[in-house]
Amino acid sequence: MVCKASIPYSNWKKGKVLPVVALVCDYYNGNVKGELYFSKLAKRMREDAQFVIIGKGWKDVPGENVLHWCVSSYADVKRVFAYVDVVFIGSRYEAGPASFPDAVNGGKYVVSTKVGMVMDNFIEGCSGNYLSLNEKEDVVSIRMILEKVNNNISPLYRCSYLSWQEQIDCLLEFLSESCEQENT
Repeated sequence: MVCKASIPYSNWKKGKVLPVVALVCDYYNGNVKGELYFSKLAKRMREDAQFVIIGKGWKDVPGENVLHWCVSSYADVKRVFAYVDVVFIGSRYEAGPASFPDAVNGGKYVVSTKVGMVMDNFIEGCSGNYLSLNEKEDVVSIRMILEKVNNNISPLYRCSYLSWQEQIDCLLEFLSESCEQENT
């Protein structure tokens, strides 16, 4: 299911399609994922990129410069991920984040706070940039990443990850095998 925008969404400005910067997460109350900051950046960068939130539960998307691509399953997330150029991770506290393995495996740049597994595998300047949470600095930083996207320069990471769905499938298989062994 896709809401408020058809996929792929093309935003033509000055004869070019703008790159897509996406916040990929379900809705959590209280600006947990940095969506208000994402909206502020979207307003300042509306000529540089299209800002999109991908996830479930978003009744009101913050800001008029942000689109929402709602998804009903992880398969939908994987499908729309093909249209994303940069993944935004704005959480202040995070164990994962869940969108990071998919960004790495999908060859996407990341702009992120210093959280969770991002710090283990991120090569600043090559994989993307850390957010300083200073709007002026982060606009410059994201524009540097968008320049790489526009020049078809691929991001570099230290390693790849199993996606969250693959990790869940492995865990369920392990648990199923463990239960079968206990019952025999």
